[in-house]
Amino acid sequence: MPPDEPAADDEPTAPSRPSHGGGSGGHTHIWDDGEVTREAACETDGERTYHCTADAAHTKTEPIPALGHEFSASWQSDGAEHWRECVRGDARSENAAHVRSDGAWQSDEANHWQSCDVCGGEWETAAHVWGAWSERADVTGHLRLCDICGKEETALHSYTYTDNGDGATHTKTCILGGESAALPHDWSGGAACVCGAPAPAPDPVAAFEYSGSGTVFNVRWAPGPGVALDPSVPVRALITIPYDEITSPVVVTLSKGADGVWTTQSTAAVAVLTDGAAYTATFVRVYQGDPTVNADSIEEVNQSVDFIYRSAS
Repeated sequence: MPPDEPAADDEPTAPSRPSHGGGSGGHTHIWDDGEVTREAACETDGERTYHCTADAAHTKTEPIPALGHEFSASWQSDGAEHWRECVRGDARSENAAHVRSDGAWQSDEANHWQSCDVCGGEWETAAHVWGAWSERADVTGHLRLCDICGKEETALHSYTYTDNGDGATHTKTCILGGESAALPHDWSGGAACVCGAPAPAPDPVAAFEYSGSGTVFNVRWAPGPGVALDPSVPVRALITIPYDEITSPVVVTLSKGADGVWTTQSTAAVAVLTDGAAYTATFVRVYQGDPTVNADSIEEVNQSVDFIYRSAS
């Protein structure tokens, strides 16, 4: 019997497979499924190695054909060019410089750049180079343009206010340039103007009004600049009310509040007035001292208020 053939009564050692040449060492090679011992690349073959199932020391190899390049449908790019890249990362195709046919810039609030017509990639990205501010045609603010891409930036006026030191005016200036104007001080918003100039001393009379019942009047008074008061002498207000061809003088005492304003709400000593009749009361002056002996007039006021007398309920 030939040495490479098994005896008739021998059991097969593996499923029958095509043999690889003649046997060696007294048996016919029956090869396993093999294993990849070198992966195939795009341009180089790989290798698969088989082992004999009867004797693993016996091997054979077969080539695995090179895969060839497979280029992605999407573009890759950098700041200068674009290309299609092999999915296995070992080659590039269609390399070319970026192109922008119309030369137009793309931009956002901070930067501008060129965008390639072919791949959409960006290059020449840089921060805007702003020109000088100019006033908008509608005078609501300012605008400026990027010297490179023409991007427009707008801004509303933003003002500073400088006291002119004349006690009456300040200068309003837009910090972006263009607009400057001298304006009168405005103390309606509080104790100081928007430019910081302090409000002048209040008028001598802050309020003088009829309280709406009886002969009660509200008086508010603040001394003007430089007025010196003797703290030991009461501060009084003289009010006059003409009626029945008589002028009745009414003296009320003022009290100084924490805010420096002198006030009173006093019932005037007036003969009975006609209920529902119209009268005029005049806050004549503020003074210190006894008017029957010696009184120093502090401030001539002469402020009047018309009222309808209502008897006290």
